[in-house]
Amino acid sequence: MIKKKLFSIIYTLFLVISCKSIASDSAFEDKFGRNNLEPVDFNMNQDTNFEIAILGNSITYHPPVKDLGWPNSNGMSATSESKDYAHQLLRLLSLDSSKAYIRNIYPLEIDSSPLKQFQNEFKRDLSTVDTVVVFMGDNTNQLMNLANFSESYRGILSSFKENVSLICVSSFWSIENTDKLIKEICQEFQGAYLDIGWVYYLQRRKHFVMGVIGIDFDFEKEALQVHPDNLSMYLIARQIFDEMEHSK
Repeated sequence: MIKKKLFSIIYTLFLVISCKSIASDSAFEDKFGRNNLEPVDFNMNQDTNFEIAILGNSITYHPPVKDLGWPNSNGMSATSESKDYAHQLLRLLSLDSSKAYIRNIYPLEIDSSPLKQFQNEFKRDLSTVDTVVVFMGDNTNQLMNLANFSESYRGILSSFKENVSLICVSSFWSIENTDKLIKEICQEFQGAYLDIGWVYYLQRRKHFVMGVIGIDFDFEKEALQVHPDNLSMYLIARQIFDEMEHSK
């Protein structure tokens, strides 16, 4: 009994100290070593008659970052736009990219304050959308961020018409607490939850073998190597596509 009480006290102190550390200015750090995330937007197509919305973080879309060695304007780290999961999914669906609303909304992973702005834009631009894919959560890696992410994620899913087909994709890096939250909120909105963490573990094994036998990676920086490569992008797209076909 004494040991249990002592453990409880120590664990409580640990949580308090952890939360204080998380709340500090430099507490958050993503896979790039950034401790803050500035907004990333995209060029809005003048035609707003979209059929599908694909929302996410850098895996969905990221503009070039010279210091990181990232030259592309597509999902990181596909070697070209045609190889990222969003455009591979569109190809599987035989859907032209002009009918797809593809957007990086990663500020909402750690900060829910711009949620209203995003909601207003979604309601304005996505009234014709029949399918929504939400693939985010990889930047939500701290206890304090989860509360913000929960509010953001629930707010995102509430922005679409009631009969929309909703697909919620887990984090790529298989972050347990984040994925649990995504699944719970997705089920609240009668969406389909897809766990794609297995793709990350498969890629890690593949990259290990590449390193052993001396095969070069597509990108030099490790921060890019931990993002989905072309094969992983295809596997993600294929799992989303199979779910869409299954739910017809």
